[in-house]
Amino acid sequence: MQFSTATFALLGLAVTASAANEKLCFPAPGQKNNVPQSITDLDDQVKVDWATKLCSQINFSTIDAQSVTTDVADGVDAPEDGKTYGLNLVTVAVPDEQSCVSYAAQTLTADICPSGGAFIDLDSAQEEWFTIVALD
Repeated sequence: MQFSTATFALLGLAVTASAANEKLCFPAPGQKNNVPQSITDLDDQVKVDWATKLCSQINFSTIDAQSVTTDVADGVDAPEDGKTYGLNLVTVAVPDEQSCVSYAAQTLTADICPSGGAFIDLDSAQEEWFTIVALD
């Protein structure tokens, strides 16, 4: 039953998508957010800066999935739990560094996906997944 419900939900998403791009956020509505508030409340530019640095490490000549994570030295400490947080970035078929940074800027803002999310181009194979993670 869960499989068919998930299938219908996925089909509904595909049918109702009115634009060439889709944004998904983590955590999904109703799920617990494990990222401390001080980190989700970071200025958007901090998150975009993390993504910009990570995008510069991607090999854009391949369409294979690639994953990079913020260095601990570039992370931000959360007073709530004493951990250092940064960004994990996964790209699939993103064509160039500028697109990578642009997708991050469109997704990682406080009013869109403050804890992370995904940018998916429904007209191509491009995907970019952002997750704020504890680095230590």
